[in-house]
Amino acid sequence: LLLNPFDAKAAEKSYLKTIEIMDEIHVTRAKAESYMGLALVYSRMGNIEKARSYAELGLYETERVQDTWVSALLLTTFTKICLENQQLAEALQFAKRAKESFILCKDQYGQMVAYFWLSYIYFLQDKKQLFTEANQQFIELCLNNQYDFFLQKVTLLGPRNLLIFQQLYNYQLA
Repeated sequence: LLLNPFDAKAAEKSYLKTIEIMDEIHVTRAKAESYMGLALVYSRMGNIEKARSYAELGLYETERVQDTWVSALLLTTFTKICLENQQLAEALQFAKRAKESFILCKDQYGQMVAYFWLSYIYFLQDKKQLFTEANQQFIELCLNNQYDFFLQKVTLLGPRNLLIFQQLYNYQLA
């Protein structure tokens, strides 16, 4: 999906093949990451039902084995799916859960991503105070950990359109 963002079909094929291999060797837990990838692929293709279904499968697998970190990745995936389909209230709930899970895991990159999505949601909702608080956390984590690549390149859990950062910057200044 990152190697060729315009060829979602190739990504879909790769993720499905990985799941097929995992089934052949009877490993269910490792399928969660492929489910997450498929969820992002189908969301990008506009098939929200399939996207949510695969994200739910992945979240089921990770919660079953109490894998908080991969669950947090899947909650972030749900956040993106909801945002790409204008479901702000639901996206907000998933982003909050992802943030809390990343905090539990002490994953600062994940926290930064979650704070980014929270700030973006608050921007879309025109909730300036909440936006400012979340955006400050996002910027601090980004700069303190040298995650500036998140601002410069498309990442799996980041925005597809990097111009979003300019919108957020302008909103912060207004």
